[in-house]
Amino acid sequence: MNKRRRFRIYMAGAIQGATLLESLANMEAGNQWTARIFAAGFSPFPVFADEQFLRIVRPIPHIEDVYAYSLAWLVVADALFLVPGWERSRGTALERKEAERLGKPIFENLAELEQWADDLIDAAEVDPVRAAEEILRKGDD
Repeated sequence: MNKRRRFRIYMAGAIQGATLLESLANMEAGNQWTARIFAAGFSPFPVFADEQFLRIVRPIPHIEDVYAYSLAWLVVADALFLVPGWERSRGTALERKEAERLGKPIFENLAELEQWADDLIDAAEVDPVRAAEEILRKGDD
């Protein structure tokens, strides 16, 4: 299993557009970014798939329940990824503010997300006793 898969990434970005076509384009862009994040080894939570979720939930939930559902996932996420164009979304600005309040790292760049995860993985794999012994050995040289 890819070691990055343990990281839950909350995907956020503009969904609603000025027109139906713009909204569909926003969802498609979000889904493409979600696929990229998954391909990079992460476990993304795609808010862009909410419309699929809403097809199976009956009765149709009130919008506040949908927001609460999404924010519950943000709480357990390890990081927030902002899809390009997120600035056009008031909802995403609120999600970003909540992520900041929760102390979640926030990324707008896949390479930076990958580096963050890889640094955490590397740090977790360091044996502290062996590292201390190596430091002491280097001090004897």
